[in-house]
Amino acid sequence: MADRLQDIPGYEMISKLGEGGMATVYLAIQHSLDRKVAIKVMRRQLRGNDGGPMPEFERRFLLEGRTMAKLPHRNIVAVYDIVTRDDVAYISMELLEGGTLSDRMREGLSLGEAIGVVVQLANGLEFAHRNGVIHRDLKPSNVMFRDPTTPVLTDFGIAKQSDVLASRITQTGLVLGTPTYMSPEQASGKDIDGRADQYALGILFYELLTGKPPFTGENPMAVLMGHALQPPPPLPDDLKPLQPIFNKMLAKNPDDRFANLLDFIKALRGLVVGNDALVKQLGSVTTASTSERLRALGFSGDYTGGSSDFALDLLRMPQTDPAMRQQTTSLVMEAMKKPRLVFGIAAGLGVLILSLVLWAVFKPRTLSQDEQLLVRTLLREADSLILKGDLLAPPGQNAFEDVQKVLQKDPENERGLELLTQIAGLLRANAEKVMATGDLAGASEIANQALLVAPEDAQVQDLLKRITETQQREANAARIAELLQKAIEAEKRNQITGAEGAYALLRSALALDASNADVIARLKALTDAEFARVRNLLADADLDTAERALADLREQFGGDPAFVALNAEIEQAKTVQAGKLRIEGLLAKARGALDADRISEPAGDNAFEWFEQARQIDFGNPAVV
Repeated sequence: MADRLQDIPGYEMISKLGEGGMATVYLAIQHSLDRKVAIKVMRRQLRGNDGGPMPEFERRFLLEGRTMAKLPHRNIVAVYDIVTRDDVAYISMELLEGGTLSDRMREGLSLGEAIGVVVQLANGLEFAHRNGVIHRDLKPSNVMFRDPTTPVLTDFGIAKQSDVLASRITQTGLVLGTPTYMSPEQASGKDIDGRADQYALGILFYELLTGKPPFTGENPMAVLMGHALQPPPPLPDDLKPLQPIFNKMLAKNPDDRFANLLDFIKALRGLVVGNDALVKQLGSVTTASTSERLRALGFSGDYTGGSSDFALDLLRMPQTDPAMRQQTTSLVMEAMKKPRLVFGIAAGLGVLILSLVLWAVFKPRTLSQDEQLLVRTLLREADSLILKGDLLAPPGQNAFEDVQKVLQKDPENERGLELLTQIAGLLRANAEKVMATGDLAGASEIANQALLVAPEDAQVQDLLKRITETQQREANAARIAELLQKAIEAEKRNQITGAEGAYALLRSALALDASNADVIARLKALTDAEFARVRNLLADADLDTAERALADLREQFGGDPAFVALNAEIEQAKTVQAGKLRIEGLLAKARGALDADRISEPAGDNAFEWFEQARQIDFGNPAVV
């Protein structure tokens, strides 16, 4: 292999730098410019030599090179040349000698260094997004350093462009990307945009600051469920000012994240400048102005990331508490540990899912005879395991793993896709059975596993909705019972008003279920008791006193229907009372006119006119008649 490589025109191969599933990377000298380069050479056995159409491996290999080549940015690796010939296919690119971000993380980064890395990566990703490229596999090993302060994005092997096959693969239950840094929408096979990279950057940022990613688990499926179901974990106390940033970057719904990474950079810049606690942690350099500090943290395009001592001093600011980096922020889902998860995800699934990135994307179009035999064998084993009920367990011997192995080799295998749907259906049926026993938490766990196996399954989605609604109803019922008991105790203490009074507690219960008979009856009894004095005054026609007594209850009971009704009764009674007084006055004037023998004359002051005005007020009044 070494002799063959030395024949590449224009290059002298020096040494091997590393290798992966589809290519080997070498250090070389480009003779024309007398510079060191990294040459990524596709594995010969993957190219095919039958003279037919270009194999899928080679198309994807060259697509990665062309993707990086169209993204000229200081934080994206530079591509110099892309060549495919009968004997070799290779990509010549910038040699990055500063190591990987993984190496830096093992050494530990200060707060300033972490911010500097993340801001520059955000700039590179934003540039890619504006040019129609989504990275989809951001992780520490895919970030290298050009120099001590300049991180560079590499490995665009599964970057999203207009690639029909990649889109189809994401709908088969395979995972494209690395679970630790994968957004919920990417894990479920939904359409993604640049906000999926933003989510991955948020995970990476959290890990840079705390020493551990926010979502962990016993296997990749548990990690994916953490992404889908768990809220962003809290930061250590000394980093609390950054929590709103993480809450937004790690939102489950992409619409709740920053609209783009430029908005993220602006928000982070505002915190770095305006938060005293962060400024204190970042340290102080007497000669550093605010603009100089921001440039050193990557917030300005004028900062070149060179090796100036001043820039390095700013980035090597006091580190956060080393103990913080060692703390365990494990968020392993408790559900994965419970005995009922005989349906649980196999621990051995981890290596499998992580390997899917290369094998699922870069599969040959045709299978060898050995591979065809392996696929048939795996399908038979999967059928057998499904009949036994071994869907996701035990590790290394379950139907889901066998189907995944089939889809690694042949992502479009119809029988494999059918079995994937069948596994999801059986998991859904198991969840239905568990739900019928009243174990809603267990049912939810299994249904979520089914959803990760088949993200587009409408029946699974409907089941999860029903489980959630049932959980909400049960939670409401428990809360209502609690509020009722508290209201009864408050009444015994004669604590009717106030935030913790019986009335407020009963109104809170009614808000949870407006048709709850117990709450309605209790609330009516309480309001009847409170309004009893007002009603007694109203019955005695002491309207002024009744009105004042009701006004005293307005602050607490003003929104209650009983208050509104009683207030209307008082207003009606006042209207009636005023009418009676008016009639009595008119009748007195009519009698006076009769006594003076002014029956119909003079106009305006005679008995007939006074009686007529009284009759118009109350036609049926006996005194008027």
